[in-house]
Amino acid sequence: MPLISRITKPVSGAKHIGRKNHRYSFTVSEIVIAGGLPNNLGATGLVVQMSRGPKLTSTKEVDYNSMTNTGSVAFPSTLSFIATLFDSKAGKATGFSDKRYRISLLGVRPAAFGTNKKATREVAYADVNVADFATCEAPTGKAVWMQVRGGRGGGVTAHFTIAARCVKRSGDGDDDDDDASISSAMTGFSAAPSGFSGDSERPDLE
Repeated sequence: MPLISRITKPVSGAKHIGRKNHRYSFTVSEIVIAGGLPNNLGATGLVVQMSRGPKLTSTKEVDYNSMTNTGSVAFPSTLSFIATLFDSKAGKATGFSDKRYRISLLGVRPAAFGTNKKATREVAYADVNVADFATCEAPTGKAVWMQVRGGRGGGVTAHFTIAARCVKRSGDGDDDDDDASISSAMTGFSAAPSGFSGDSERPDLE
């Protein structure tokens, strides 16, 4: 009987071998969400979140009525995170492979009567390739159209400024995966910790 070769799973990060990696600190500020939202969200507050895989950073909660009354809402918080960027093999203009994060608008409401716990639901979302902004040392304006979940109300636009700073240049590729999937969307309300700390709740995003 012929021997059958055992199929093994590729070593994590194998595709980055031989590619230089660089750690960048990103800061997202002056966040404004504009556009129409469904009237039946059942939310009392709104939060903007950026995530990649299980790692996330969130703004502080703002009043939902401020958007329904004016058509836009500003978030005073600043989002900060670290991302590992890899040299591009395809010769991209930025010099780095894509590094996509998900920006989400979350509806917030009390999880239960008489408690301080919150429940959140993703209302709108978009993907942002932060590698495009690695050379933006000064805050640079960006506008991203966000799809409203379920197609209700069309979409909203996220306006913000983003700045980047290289904090470390190192050697060959490690096990950070440029193509790791963005965190799965939350389709229903889910329990969340009491309150939102905002301002780089988890500053170690990468």
